[in-house]
Amino acid sequence: MLPARCLAIFLAGLLALVVFQSSAMVTTSYDLPENAMSERIVMAAETWHGWMEAMGTAGVTEAISDTLEEWHEVPITDA
Repeated sequence: MLPARCLAIFLAGLLALVVFQSSAMVTTSYDLPENAMSERIVMAAETWHGWMEAMGTAGVTEAISDTLEEWHEVPITDA
């Protein structure tokens, strides 16, 4: 039962990454060694990222990161 739960957690995490961090997938695909297969992988990653941008999920992590950065810059004052 534990291996099935671990697999489910892994797959859920992987799904979240490819949906919300598709730009990282594109960046990583550019680092692959150049050959015919890597060109296809880059094209697939760019296509996927385009779909995620069209759906609006690609910008979610950037928006969260920007918001956290803004909060980090706000000084804490004693009340």
